[in-house]
Amino acid sequence: MSDLAPGILIAVPQLDDPNFSRSVVLLVEHNESGAMGIVFNRPSDIALKDIGSEHKMEVHSEAGNAYIGGPVQRERGFLVHRRAEVADSVHLEDEVYLSVSTDALRTLLAGDPAAYRLCLGYAGWGPVGIVLLALACGGGGKAVRPSGGDQSPPWLAEGTGAVRSEGGKKLQGVGVASGVADPRARRRQADAAARDQLQGAVDALARTLAKMSETGQQGLVETTTSLARKAAAQSAAIRDHWVTADGDERAVAVLELDSLRKSLQAGDGDDRVRGEMAANVDRAFDQLATGGAR
Repeated sequence: MSDLAPGILIAVPQLDDPNFSRSVVLLVEHNESGAMGIVFNRPSDIALKDIGSEHKMEVHSEAGNAYIGGPVQRERGFLVHRRAEVADSVHLEDEVYLSVSTDALRTLLAGDPAAYRLCLGYAGWGPVGIVLLALACGGGGKAVRPSGGDQSPPWLAEGTGAVRSEGGKKLQGVGVASGVADPRARRRQADAAARDQLQGAVDALARTLAKMSETGQQGLVETTTSLARKAAAQSAAIRDHWVTADGDERAVAVLELDSLRKSLQAGDGDDRVRGEMAANVDRAFDQLATGGAR
């Protein structure tokens, strides 16, 4: 553990190293001997379905391609994911996990493609190399936006609730941490607050879905809320942070509506209720968004 790892390095546009140009690196380990990281924003031309076929594993129908994790040992796969229940996973930070096991690969390939990335290979640096890379990437740490910038992120104005954006429909929660001197503790507090806010939005959507239901079941609000929370846990994630000039930190937790629908369709529980929820989730979202429930 260090000030750099676990954390994110984002390459500045001027970096011309072909291995790291415009890359985003998940720095997994950093100590006095050097560092190890995984590039996770460079898609390869290797289809996940081909990897699954080679290993005789089921692959989700919407799975895309693997990613180029780095120039070292590209025959090795590293799974960066958000599913805490996957066996043999190492918790890095927040909702980010790392696994290299065959069992984890089998589980993740069959599940929601949005919940993981399979990165082939990794990047390694000696003590000097990682310092140079960190400088070339504009620093390191936890990817907090610099305070005092000219533009605040749009999610600050959008707030908590049902939000329509260029990328599609989403539920989001915005949390804040104030008066916390330690940056790590402040980050944890902001993230926890954002998750709580997002859960409130998910619960509001579940209540709307219960009102739309034609099943006539008793205790339907509790059922839809439980199913929605389980589905949300599969794909919701902290997406961004913002630190103000006075040291307050804000975080945003996001749940894409398409991911929620897919998780409902593939999840456990009452099949009829889940199917109905998945079919009505767009209409319920629209009611929240137009009704000012944000």
